[in-house]
Amino acid sequence: VTTAGTIALLSIALAGFVLMALLSRMQQRMRRERLDKANALRLERKVRERTGELSRANEALEAEIGERRQAEAALLKAQKNLIHAEKLAAIGQVSATLAHEYNQPLAAVRTYSENAGRYLDRNQEEKVRENLSRISALVDRLAHLSRTLLTFASRKDSVVQPVSLRD
Repeated sequence: VTTAGTIALLSIALAGFVLMALLSRMQQRMRRERLDKANALRLERKVRERTGELSRANEALEAEIGERRQAEAALLKAQKNLIHAEKLAAIGQVSATLAHEYNQPLAAVRTYSENAGRYLDRNQEEKVRENLSRISALVDRLAHLSRTLLTFASRKDSVVQPVSLRD
């Protein structure tokens, strides 16, 4: 009976130790699981924070890119407007010069032709011929000016030559 009691007591003690070991392992596993969950939550929070920071940085970069594109477009538009204004100014200067270069001989032609008419009325044929010769010289000057302008406007590398119509 003593031996059976001792065996029973030892069996109960052994079962108690096994039960305590099992409970201890379960508690450790539960602690590890809680710790893993807490770590996972911390990691998720960090990922969310960093994702938010990256998203804000991305938005800021996109806004800056948009501003730079607008600035570049405005710059290109301003450059085009400036080039256009310079072209108009150059055309204005050229037209003023051309008007002066043409008006001066034309005024002289008018004066010489009116004088020629008066000289004809007075029968001064020599002076009429002189005025007509001056008018002719002025017309030649205007024709030379026109040729010069046409030469300036035409391409320098153009060569006039016969061409094959088949080509």
